[in-house]
Amino acid sequence: MKRRGFSVFELILAAALLTIGLVSLINAFSIGLSQGSGAKDLMLAKNLAENKLEEIRNVSYSNVVSESKAAIPGFLGFQRQVQIEVAQPGLKQIRIDIFWQAKNKEASISLYSFVSDI
Repeated sequence: MKRRGFSVFELILAAALLTIGLVSLINAFSIGLSQGSGAKDLMLAKNLAENKLEEIRNVSYSNVVSESKAAIPGFLGFQRQVQIEVAQPGLKQIRIDIFWQAKNKEASISLYSFVSDI
């Protein structure tokens, strides 16, 4: 006489495999969401640096000065530092650093450019 249905062992094995699959899927979604957030912060930092560079380009050469690291108004968690060095007479090198917190450590991006006295 043949028995139909599943044994207890088969049910436990199927439940274990299903659990492992679901945990892996949830972990993959979690990693994807965290990577997406990191990319968003990086893009925002890049845009903040480019905006500051445009501001600098719209002032006269003599008014291009360094700024110490400080919070960026309207952008909670982001800080900016501007360093100006005279590369040669009539030419200044600009370095804009943007800082923010990413995964419990400080992340940063730097943008370099030059401005001349022409």
